[in-house]
Amino acid sequence: MKIQRKELKIMDKKIINVLEKLANKKIVKHGQRHFEYLDCSYEKDKEKKYKTIDGITYECDEDGKLAIVVKCDTSKTGNVIIPEGVTKILNDAFCNSKIESVVFPSSLKTIYGVAFMGCKRLKSIDFGQGIVDIGNDYSGGVFQGCENLEKVVLPSQIKSIGHNTFFGCYKLTSIQLNDGLIKIGDGAFSACYALKEITLPCTIDRIGKNALSWVQKINVSEMPKNIVFATTCSDFALEGMPSFVEISDIHNNITLLPKTFKDKTSQATINTFINNGIRLRDVWDYAIHENESFDLAVRDCIIKKTDGDIFPDSQKYIEAKEEKVLTYLVKNKRLDDILTLIRTKSLSLSKESIELLLDFSDDVSMNAYVLEEVRKAGLHTDTLMI
Repeated sequence: MKIQRKELKIMDKKIINVLEKLANKKIVKHGQRHFEYLDCSYEKDKEKKYKTIDGITYECDEDGKLAIVVKCDTSKTGNVIIPEGVTKILNDAFCNSKIESVVFPSSLKTIYGVAFMGCKRLKSIDFGQGIVDIGNDYSGGVFQGCENLEKVVLPSQIKSIGHNTFFGCYKLTSIQLNDGLIKIGDGAFSACYALKEITLPCTIDRIGKNALSWVQKINVSEMPKNIVFATTCSDFALEGMPSFVEISDIHNNITLLPKTFKDKTSQATINTFINNGIRLRDVWDYAIHENESFDLAVRDCIIKKTDGDIFPDSQKYIEAKEEKVLTYLVKNKRLDDILTLIRTKSLSLSKESIELLLDFSDDVSMNAYVLEEVRKAGLHTDTLMI
């Protein structure tokens, strides 16, 4: 006969207290309000679903072997070595415990959100050779608020760091990121006040919003796409926060980025970023007004095209809003920008767009010149009406 397993999600603390005191139930806590319980009438079965060893409750597999860490007694202290065979650590399993170090087995595949949150005595983490993703976008804060954690070294197999993973680790002074790391989630190292410098591996593809908001110096081999999102700190400055972050590449080129923006930053600031070779994703999102968005997208697209950098975000934005962009450029007599967009084939040039170009000037020869550039670029010559 198998153990009968039931699940409850309980919001009322009084009911929780009653359940935990019932004599005929064995309660196992998942998270703050999610419980699983076993009827004691089945406790005499040969295989128990749960085992508690040295203050840590495990869920066992069909063979009775330890498979999942469910919960650690919050009063537990000292060092923890999670045994081989364990594949998961559940939500808030070690939350607020008094452990000082933890060693993960090579069998570990998943660590769920806030698993070690608030472990204020935790000083050492050995990630082992199994875990690949530390939390994710939906289940983060794995080591949030581990106030005594000072140094972290990630092993070579780590691919991603979930959102808020090390948020509020106030004493963290050193983080060694591995080659092969692809993603750092939102707020991953936010509020790490002592973390002054970090080196990003060349494999980094995405850095989330506010991920590095307190870091003062970032060493890179090449500029990550999301560096502005990663280094800014919301819309306000906190006391003690540095005004700028220094980004240094392998050629010792240094770029200074402001730490804070009020609402969305100005076109002038973004132009400074672009002039310093910073590749921004969705650069137009930083503008306050739509016309500024057009300016930024046009400038970004032109620079990237002339540099030979294939990065199509700005081009896609311009194509999606082509008529509005051309209307704006024509109205402001931006002939050079129009010609550059034509020559770099950054416009699709529908019939409506061609008609807008014909409104550029009352000078027939000027319009003819523009249309000749369209013809040279091989853009929809069959729609031209002169």
